[in-house]
Amino acid sequence: MKSHADTIAAIATATGGGIGIVRVSGAQASSIGERVLRPFPSTIAPRVLLHGEVVDGDELIDEVLFVLFRGPRSYTGEDVLEIHAHGGAAGLARVLSATVKAGARVAEPGEFTRRAFLAGRLDLTRAEAVADLIAARDERAARVARAQLGGGVERTVRSLLAPIVNLLAEIEGSIDFPEEDVEVAAIAEQARVVVECGAAIARLASSYARGRLLVEGIDVVLAGRPNAGKSSLVNALAGEERALVDAAPGTTRDVVEVEVDLGGVRARLVDTAGERQSEAGTVEQRGMELGRRRRNLADIVMLVIDGSVGWTATEDKLLAEAGERALIVWNKCDLAPSTDPRAIAVAATRATGLDALRAALLARFVDVSEEATITLTSERQHAALVSAQAALARALPLLDGTRAPELVAMELRTARESLREVLGETATTEVLDRVFARFCIGK
Repeated sequence: MKSHADTIAAIATATGGGIGIVRVSGAQASSIGERVLRPFPSTIAPRVLLHGEVVDGDELIDEVLFVLFRGPRSYTGEDVLEIHAHGGAAGLARVLSATVKAGARVAEPGEFTRRAFLAGRLDLTRAEAVADLIAARDERAARVARAQLGGGVERTVRSLLAPIVNLLAEIEGSIDFPEEDVEVAAIAEQARVVVECGAAIARLASSYARGRLLVEGIDVVLAGRPNAGKSSLVNALAGEERALVDAAPGTTRDVVEVEVDLGGVRARLVDTAGERQSEAGTVEQRGMELGRRRRNLADIVMLVIDGSVGWTATEDKLLAEAGERALIVWNKCDLAPSTDPRAIAVAATRATGLDALRAALLARFVDVSEEATITLTSERQHAALVSAQAALARALPLLDGTRAPELVAMELRTARESLREVLGETATTEVLDRVFARFCIGK
């Protein structure tokens, strides 16, 4: 990361639209505006949209609107100049080039949001939510990111940090004044605080499993015998032909991935070679091995049954491998009704039962009753919360009235620092580099 004293500039919007924005942030934002914009008022009113032209020397580049935000009342906490130009890539590049010639440097990925974090405009959980919101590819992921951007994680963590800090101060006071005995009731109250905070941290940390899938999507691998209809089912869920279908067994030799939307959650459907014990050639055997490896990584293994044949030893084997990840689908139900109460009945070629199948897939990972709760999507935040929970778990048995309070204080400090790490209050430069490397240039 280059100097934070530099004035930075970048194209802040996708190119090719009707309007594109070049953002300039730093101490020279106003003076750069004077060099590249005309007319530029000698006394410019902040937060007022003005009309003008961008020039490079004597050359007219574009007719624009522009606005100046004075720090600290800006996104970065610094003076910020936004130039709203036409959205073509070539024109925006020329506007950016003019600002660089006038004294700015091109911003690095995420540098605007990093400056906002360093200026105290937002904590690190909100900064990470900015990246999640930009990257969100479905409504549920966007909803989770908006809740985090609104401070949901920050408020929750601060509400847990406060009682731990208070308890630590109390324990440290007993260290400073060892002649004062701690009453049994006080020890019980201290233990209650540790238990309640530990449980709340555990609940928040456990939401990461769901949040990760909302951001990354659900990995669904289809498994079954040849001609069970796996490829037809992929095509039916995708709404178009994405996997080859043929009456001859063993059509699918490779792994075919198709991305679909399941009611606001992305899912990767992975079609794999059919499982059979004999008659398979070398290429098909290699395809089956690829499928087995892919099944081991799946969130859901969709076990597709050929309804016209029914359950066989192959399904027993696949079900044993998948365990709780298995979702049984009885295909070709138009030819033979399902005889398995666990199965979802579909007819892929007739698009029958697809809504029920989508609902079953979605229900595995999205609990409607939990949608209003805070959901973690950051591995960094999850790791820090797990560390805080572990420290509190170690502290609890030490609160028996016989152990040295220094030992309790040590664990409480670990818990405190782990929670502060979630908020970014103790983040190192290396941590910040990793966080903001996820961002695009201009944000």
